[in-house]
Amino acid sequence: MPTCKRTYTRQEVAAMLYESESRQRPGTSNPDVKGHSLGLHADGRQDITDLRAETVFILGATIEESRTMDPADGIRVISTSPVGTDSRFTSRKDILLALWQGLNSSVGQAKLEQLDQNPSLPWAKFTAPLVPPIGNIERFRHAHDTAPTTGLTARGVFIYVCPIPGRPGMLHLQTCYPVDVS
Repeated sequence: MPTCKRTYTRQEVAAMLYESESRQRPGTSNPDVKGHSLGLHADGRQDITDLRAETVFILGATIEESRTMDPADGIRVISTSPVGTDSRFTSRKDILLALWQGLNSSVGQAKLEQLDQNPSLPWAKFTAPLVPPIGNIERFRHAHDTAPTTGLTARGVFIYVCPIPGRPGMLHLQTCYPVDVS
C-alpha cells in the first residue's frame, strides 16, 4: 500500500497540482476552501497586484490548449485573504519543480511520515528549502510598493497538503508558494 512518505515523481507532482486546483479540501464542509496553488501563487494569476480579487484559471489538457480556451470556461478562484506581501511563481515549470523538491526533501518526508503514523492528522504544513533556489519569482508588497518586483529568487517553498480519504498515499495540495524571497 502506498504511503504519504515516499519519493514522488515529477509526473505525480504535476497530477497532484492539477487535480487539486479548485478542488475542495478533504475534511472541510466549506465549499470555498479549495486548492489554489496555480490560481493564486503561479501563472494562473496574471496580475499579482489584483489584491486577490477573483482570478480565472483556465485548465486544458495542455498549456497550448489552455491558452486557446475562452476565459468564460475557466475555473474561478476566489480568495478574500488580505496579505501584506505576496509572491508567485511565474512559470508552471518552476512551481512543479519547487513542489517536487519540497515533497521529496528531508523536511517534507518527515512531515509526510507524521501523516502516515497518525492517520487522524488532517494535514501537513511545512516550509522546505529549495536547492538550488528558483528564480523568476514576482513579489508585491500591498501596503508599500506600487509595482511588483520581478526577477527575484525563492530559497524555500511553503507546502500545505492533506491526505485524501479512501485513497492511500494520495495527497490534495491545498497551497504551495515561494518563501524566503529576495
